[in-house]
Amino acid sequence: MRPNTLRRTGIMLLVLYLIVPSLVFIGEAEENCSFEIGSKGPSRAIVNPIRANNNSDLQDLKGQQVISGNGTEGDPYVLEDAEIYTFSRGDAVYLGNTTDHVLIRDCAFYGDFGIDQGPTRSEPYWMNGIFLNNTRNVKIMNTSSISFRGAGILIKGSSDIEIDNCTTVNNWYSGIQVEGASNVGI
Repeated sequence: MRPNTLRRTGIMLLVLYLIVPSLVFIGEAEENCSFEIGSKGPSRAIVNPIRANNNSDLQDLKGQQVISGNGTEGDPYVLEDAEIYTFSRGDAVYLGNTTDHVLIRDCAFYGDFGIDQGPTRSEPYWMNGIFLNNTRNVKIMNTSSISFRGAGILIKGSSDIEIDNCTTVNNWYSGIQVEGASNVGI
């Protein structure tokens, strides 16, 4: 394929990623007027990328009602039924230096790989669906990471991680990447 054809194809995919879910979301919101972005409703809520660099940040996200409790070990944290579209804004979910129990389930994360076929100097290359950096006690279930420039799921220097029934598609670097981690079940 010629570069212009690839670029047009990438742009068409971007439009589909942006517009189609929005139209579905708007239609469902109109059926249920109390449904707002960030709240639970008939489909996944669309939320901003999530970044927690310690357990205190997780508590703040819970206070903002971005995540809820019942990830166990005394009720820590659950991110569920969420869609995150990053499009050159970094990782969809970044957890660093955390030890509290976290459950990520029934989510879909979308990057922008394929738009220009890889990172450029002006855009970061580290965009991952989920990046666990020096974390413990995380379960990821029934979750998709699609079209990231890095990995669908990157686990670095972490332990006690479980990945179950997850899909990673069209990620530039890798589907699931594990570096310097222990006790990781896939």
